Amino acid sequence: MIDVHVPHCIPLVYEFNKSMTPTRHYYLTDEATWTKAVQDVIDETKRQPQPV
Repeated sequence: MIDVHVPHCIPLVYEFNKSMTPTRHYYLTDEATWTKAVQDVIDETKRQPQPV
């Protein structure tokens, strides 16, 4: 999945209505932490693989 940046270890909260249809979703963090986490994921994809 290219151009989808999902941050690691930040809870994703879904809210549902009575019919169990999702009505809202959000990450449980502040804006600064969110921005850094997304940037970390972007940077991770740019790293060269390390030999084992």
